[in-house]
Amino acid sequence: MTEKQTRKMIKEFLAKTGAWQYHTHQHGFRAFKGIADIGGSYHYKHFFIEAKSESGKLRPEQKTFLENAQKEGFHCFVAYDFSSFYKWWQGEMK
Repeated sequence: MTEKQTRKMIKEFLAKTGAWQYHTHQHGFRAFKGIADIGGSYHYKHFFIEAKSESGKLRPEQKTFLENAQKEGFHCFVAYDFSSFYKWWQGEMK
């Protein structure tokens, strides 16, 4: 499964749950390096999700962003496929 497919499935799932979400579009000279693909909030829990293909790897700035967000209380996850994301969501966000 590609990163784009995983991201699409996650966004569709989040829409069904009623979670507030946004997809970050990073282009141009004002782009914030490392910001996660999807951010949002669900029942007062704020999250960031980085979608990757099954063979994808985090860039150093992505890893730093997620680590810093977790330190600030955000729930963060790197999704290599939808099923791992869903298990994380059920355990972390419910």
